[in-house]
Amino acid sequence: MAHRRYTRPSSSGFGTSPRDATHPLRRLLSLHRGRVIRWGLIATIGALIVAAISVVVVARDLPRPGVLTERAMKESTKIYDKTGTTLLYEIGEIHRTRVKLADISPHMKNATIATEDREFYRHSGISFRGILRAVFRARPGQR
Repeated sequence: MAHRRYTRPSSSGFGTSPRDATHPLRRLLSLHRGRVIRWGLIATIGALIVAAISVVVVARDLPRPGVLTERAMKESTKIYDKTGTTLLYEIGEIHRTRVKLADISPHMKNATIATEDREFYRHSGISFRGILRAVFRARPGQR
């Protein structure tokens, strides 16, 4: 029996299976599988490094959580009668009154949370679905 020598298929497509002839990408991947995997890993690692650097750059400019609670908020000036119970005037452009969280109705808290984020109690503070929705709905030049 004569030894058959392996020859590469011709570029014309003769000698290849119909499956390979219709899918040149599959043939290319089979010939260069190691190279494709290597470059895929390099691209993934590069993307992770770029993402980590982006997070560090953005987070560097954010205020610390403790500073947010200490900031001064503008409130309106309120003038009461001599008993201190009846409000006579409220002066100022901003009409804001500080209240304690315990003084707010639980129904109002739940309504606010439902309006802002319906999955508030299902995630740990970061909604990846919400982030992806914001990314895909955002248009350049808009906020």
